[in-house]
Amino acid sequence: MNKRLLSILLVAVFLLSIFSLNVMAEFPEKAINYIVCFNPGGESDLTARAQQKPLEEVFDTDVVIQYKIGGGGAVGWSELVQAKPDGYTVAGFNLPHIILQPLVRDNPGYDTKEIKPVFIFEATPNILAVHKDSQFETLEEFVNYAKENPGVITLGGSGSYSANHLGTLEFNQTADIKTTYIPFTGSGEAVPALLG
Repeated sequence: MNKRLLSILLVAVFLLSIFSLNVMAEFPEKAINYIVCFNPGGESDLTARAQQKPLEEVFDTDVVIQYKIGGGGAVGWSELVQAKPDGYTVAGFNLPHIILQPLVRDNPGYDTKEIKPVFIFEATPNILAVHKDSQFETLEEFVNYAKENPGVITLGGSGSYSANHLGTLEFNQTADIKTTYIPFTGSGEAVPALLG
């Protein structure tokens, strides 16, 4: 191999290695944004806060919680899918919320297939709870009152066309009752309403 060709090859390898080092920088180089699609103090927020410190320790960078509230989670998930797919923007997701919002809204700002679940770490049940001073001591009393007073009892949950909303509709159908569902922007808002 002649000297000129060897010199060209060495320069090319050197330039390629410098270019590769610049392109393949260590992740992360900046803070990670964690979108919470519901209001502060609710389940999605508490879950994100429980993950925040361990994620900061693993990635050795800040994890910044951002609230993008509205549309049963659609506002936050819309922002997620519009973000550059570089790992610096993540969001918690809820089932069936991420599926239902595109089905019932004309333009939720995202399509379910645009959200890539990375890890499912919890499942939470829907519950029926009443204030401790409520007149209802049993489920049977609750159902009987609802049958005698259609639409009078209000049940609240996170957003419309969410797991809470569907659970209420299913409960109404199963118990053959009619209640009024109140959509809140998250369980952080629903719990104080119950206590109030």
